[in-house]
Amino acid sequence: MHDPVYYGQGIPKGSGESVLLIPGFFAGDWMMGTMARWLARVGYRPHLSGIDWNVGCPGRKIELLSWRVQKIAHDSGVPLVLVGHSLGGMLARSIAAWYPESVRHLVMLGAPRHMEWRAAIRPEWWPALRFTRSMWSVRGIDAPRCGTRRCGCAFALSPPPANSVGLSSIYTRADEVIDWRTCVDPCAQNHEVPGGHFSLHVNRHVYRLLAETLAGDRTIHKTGSSGVIRPVAATCEPSASEQHPG
Repeated sequence: MHDPVYYGQGIPKGSGESVLLIPGFFAGDWMMGTMARWLARVGYRPHLSGIDWNVGCPGRKIELLSWRVQKIAHDSGVPLVLVGHSLGGMLARSIAAWYPESVRHLVMLGAPRHMEWRAAIRPEWWPALRFTRSMWSVRGIDAPRCGTRRCGCAFALSPPPANSVGLSSIYTRADEVIDWRTCVDPCAQNHEVPGGHFSLHVNRHVYRLLAETLAGDRTIHKTGSSGVIRPVAATCEPSASEQHPG
């Protein structure tokens, strides 16, 4: 971590705004520790999710995280920013959709825009996910429906985020877990970065983009020093599969 961005050099700084970090599948707050320390270093107030191990029912996690988001927004007096990695990004998207008054911006790192896991996860990971889902049934979770539109929980039935919530999706074409094409969101500012899925939470290109996004500067240029691809403009036209079921 020798890039100046890690030390807050050459990037816009924060003014104590709250940012909640949500880890990915099978991860916990320990995974987001580096990003939390960096956010504090550059002037923000990071909050961890309270998740030790991100497995089990996403709907239950939405309930717990939504309470935390609303409390942080209430205590600070202003909506906060959600940053979620992989499954954490999907959870963050659901929270932003249900509680737009508490969220001003959503940043998804390597997170698909829809809930159907089979369409988002690369085929080589399907056996591992099926095994994990089979373990959930032991705990009383409806594994075949969980994480799909057939489930009736708040996670599965999430509508698209409101237009009042800023939306950024940061992805890599070299993603080892998620099909990167499912991360390109027609409702978001989409940014491609080099690197892999498991390192997005410590990726220097992600940090530079995050600093610009948090500061409200939406003009990110392609430069040799950052290696960041110019963002795709947001033209929000959710597909039928992404609409709230009637």
